[in-house]
Amino acid sequence: MSPQRINLVSAFALAGLTLLWMASGLLAQNDVQDSQVKERQEFKVRVKDSVAKEFQESLKLYGLTEAEREVVVRAEVAGAITGVSDKEGDIIDEGEVLCRIAVEDRALRVKEAQAQLEKAKLDYEGAQKLKRDGYQSASTIADTKAQLDSAIANLDDRRRQFQKLQIKSPFRAVLENQIGEPGDLVQLGSECALVLDLDPIIISANVSATLLSKLKLNEQAVINLPSGKKIDGQLRFIAKRADEATRSYRIEIESPNENMQVAAGLSAQVFLRASPVLAHQISSSLLALNDKGQVGVKILNNESVVEFVRVHILADGEGGLEQNQGIWVSGLPANVRLIVVGQEYVGPGQKVVYELNTDEQEV
Repeated sequence: MSPQRINLVSAFALAGLTLLWMASGLLAQNDVQDSQVKERQEFKVRVKDSVAKEFQESLKLYGLTEAEREVVVRAEVAGAITGVSDKEGDIIDEGEVLCRIAVEDRALRVKEAQAQLEKAKLDYEGAQKLKRDGYQSASTIADTKAQLDSAIANLDDRRRQFQKLQIKSPFRAVLENQIGEPGDLVQLGSECALVLDLDPIIISANVSATLLSKLKLNEQAVINLPSGKKIDGQLRFIAKRADEATRSYRIEIESPNENMQVAAGLSAQVFLRASPVLAHQISSSLLALNDKGQVGVKILNNESVVEFVRVHILADGEGGLEQNQGIWVSGLPANVRLIVVGQEYVGPGQKVVYELNTDEQEV
């Protein structure tokens, strides 16, 4: 082989070795990059296994106190008012007189009706005696019986009119406003007084359609009044038709108020028990927002991949029927692995390595 040919072969061999060396360097660099990417992807987090528990949510609502009944008592006969009750603002009993109307000639009309009844009785008894002796016809007997019945009805009517001269309270109540005053001339239907039945006191509130399914009749409630006083109540009414303006549903809670000290028209804060649901108790620091601004928490699935799950906050431990540590949320699976440390640095779809948190204390 000529020297020229030998040099050419050597050059090709050297070039091949150089290419092999460069290729091995690139492969090693790719291996390092892949290792670094994998290391970044498999970020280490701390997790805690959580099991759902039955939780009875306390719904926080705002409402107003109302009277059980509010009635304007009106006159049923015409005349001048001669006297009224002096208990405005106080509790009055059922049947207590609110207004008195002048008697005028109504007492005489009752006596006149009594006399007519006595005469009708005598006429009927006489007709009956004549019938037994055969001197009275059946039609005459029927006529005297009709006159007797008419006299009885006339006396009853005049007695009722006489009793209506005293306008009375229809139930035990607070005399809120004594409308009629002595000397006023009233007609049929004129106002005498406004009375309020405040026992029980009613607390009304409005709930959205989403909360409606959580309510159940006869559930217990706690009501906070502006004075700081707390009273217990019971849910007695849930509307079946939404308000056309607000699209909300009216509910009513009743609370005993025997001494009628709780007034109508007060603002009230209501804590009402809802139907039990499965929920998790977690630290509020675990809450996060996704790209859509939705509230949720980050968990690990069975493949150690991060997932974002939306949650609904049921209770935050403020007030209500019970005091709770942490917050209660729904929307998570019954058994779930929560990321409790490092959740700020990982995102949905990212595979991570984890360490199980064995501490009893909530992180």
